[in-house]
Amino acid sequence: MYRLFLTTILLACGDSTPVEIGDNTTESAGLAHCGDGVATAGDACDEGNGFGGDGCNEHCEVEVGLFESEPNDEWSNPNDWSAPSVYGGLPEGDVDCFAIDATACATAHAEILAPCAPDLLLTLHDPSGAAVATGTLGPGGCPVLDPEVAVGARFMPEGRLAVCVSSVTGASVPSYQLALSLDADGGNFDLSAQDDLDGDGRPDLCDVDKDGDGVDDVDDNCPDAPNGPNMGPIGTDGEGFITSWLALAPVLDQPNSVDCLPSDVELTGGDADQAPVIGLGESGLTWVAWLTNDSRLEFLDNWGWANPDREVYVHTWFKSGTDRTLTLALGPDDGARAWINGQLIIETERCQGTTIDAYTGDTDVFAGDWTALTVKVRDHGGGWGLYARFLDGGFPVTDLELSLTDGTWVDDQSDGDGDGLGDVCDDTP
Repeated sequence: MYRLFLTTILLACGDSTPVEIGDNTTESAGLAHCGDGVATAGDACDEGNGFGGDGCNEHCEVEVGLFESEPNDEWSNPNDWSAPSVYGGLPEGDVDCFAIDATACATAHAEILAPCAPDLLLTLHDPSGAAVATGTLGPGGCPVLDPEVAVGARFMPEGRLAVCVSSVTGASVPSYQLALSLDADGGNFDLSAQDDLDGDGRPDLCDVDKDGDGVDDVDDNCPDAPNGPNMGPIGTDGEGFITSWLALAPVLDQPNSVDCLPSDVELTGGDADQAPVIGLGESGLTWVAWLTNDSRLEFLDNWGWANPDREVYVHTWFKSGTDRTLTLALGPDDGARAWINGQLIIETERCQGTTIDAYTGDTDVFAGDWTALTVKVRDHGGGWGLYARFLDGGFPVTDLELSLTDGTWVDDQSDGDGDGLGDVCDDTP
C-alpha cells in the first residue's frame, strides 16, 4: 500500500509519468524497476546495464550458457566456440565474432534464436578471412545462415571458421542468442553435373569417390568415369540426352556425293550393323568410351586437329522398360545418318550448326530388349557436334538404360593395354 500511495502522490504532483519496462512493473522516479541494478520481485536478475551477454539480459531474464567476451570484433580475434549457443549484446557499432575449427568439406549453419532482432547480420569467414557467406532472415523472421541458401557455407576448407554478428544499421542490439553448428560430413545439396560427377550431392572436390563407382579416387584407374563394382546402370541426363557412347574418329578423306552428307564408304561389316568393342577398330582407329556430362557432344574437344572433311561414329545400346514407339531426335553439325538396329532412321545432308531435336524419326522398342543406335556425323568445317535423345509424345525420355555392350554393361577397372589407365578413360585402350 505504501508503494501505491507514493505513486499516487507523485502523479498528483505531476513529477513523473508511469512507463512499462522489462518486467512489466511501473517505473516512477526513485522506484525499483528492471535496469536499476537491483533485482527485486519480478526480476530474475538485474545487471543494470541494459545489455545481455553477461548472464542477465535487458529484460532481467537469466541467460544460462556461454557468453561473448571482448575483444572479439574481427574474424582474426574471435571467441572460441565451446557450446551449442552463446549469448551476447552489441553496443552501437560493435561486432562479435566466434570461431570453430572445421574439418575439410564441413558445412556451417548459424542462426539467431528467438526472441531476436531482425537488424542482426550473420557473416561467415573462411580460414583465410574472406567473407564467403551472408545470412538472411529465416521463416520465423530471425537471421539465419542457411547453407541451402548461402552456398558459401557449404563444404568449407579445413581450418578455423569465424561467424561474426553485427547490426545492419550499426545501432545497438541489447541482446541475442547465437546457435552455430557444423556438419562434418558436408550434407547433400542439388549440384550441377560439372560440380558433382556422380550426383550424390557432394562436390567432386569433397568426394573420395567422385564417379560413384565404388572405388576411391586414389585407387581408381578412371576416377572421372564409372568403372567399378558399384557403377550401376547408365542412364540419360535429366533432359533425356544420351551422354554415354562408344566413339570412333576421326575418319578422314572419305568422299561424299552431296554437300555435307556422310560418305557412303562403310566400316567393315557395314555402317548399319555395327557392334563395336572398346579398343577394337580398323584403319588404325579404335573405339573409345565417351562418358560425358554435356548434353552436346563436342567432337572438336577430342578431334579438333583433324582437317575437314572429317567424320565420327558414335554408338550405344539402349533398353526400355515398356513396349512403346519412341522418336529419335538429333541435332547434328553438319550432316548425319542414324541407324537403329540396322534400319536408317534419319539422314540429312545439310551443312549446319547443332539445333536440339532438329531431325526426328520413329522406332518401335520392346521391353527388356537391347537396341543398337549408331550415328555418323560428317563435318565440312567450323563446328562439329551432336545432340541426341529420344522423345515420347514430344517429351524427353529419361528412363532408358544405356550400355556400351550388347547387354548390361559391367566393367571393373579393365585395362586392356596394361598402361594403368582404365579402358573407359583411355584414348588408346
